[in-house]
Amino acid sequence: MKLEWFGEKVMKAIRVATGTCEETVARMIVSDAKASGSFRDRTGALRRSIRMADSKYKDGGKLVMAGGRGPWGDAWYAPKVELGYKGASARPFLRPAKERARSRARRIFIGVFGTGARLTR
Repeated sequence: MKLEWFGEKVMKAIRVATGTCEETVARMIVSDAKASGSFRDRTGALRRSIRMADSKYKDGGKLVMAGGRGPWGDAWYAPKVELGYKGASARPFLRPAKERARSRARRIFIGVFGTGARLTR
């Protein structure tokens, strides 16, 4: 009797499937946040600064972020819009987009992994 171990192949398949799901959900959040009407964007820099990036950690997944300097312009004020500050109330656009994507994300993960998939808060 010969026993074969497929653990590495299984883990690789899981990583690929998870990465695909994460990227799909991150793209949904970016799209939703850019379409948000919760803030005024006179120059377009804030909307252009909303983007997806890879985590700096191994197997860290995807990040959705906004602000900073880059080819979109200078949107240093993105955290102030999202969180508010003294003299101006918050106009969140990333957090609501994440919450709206939550149920769709669950369906995507369940479609890939089956009904045993659970998302934690």
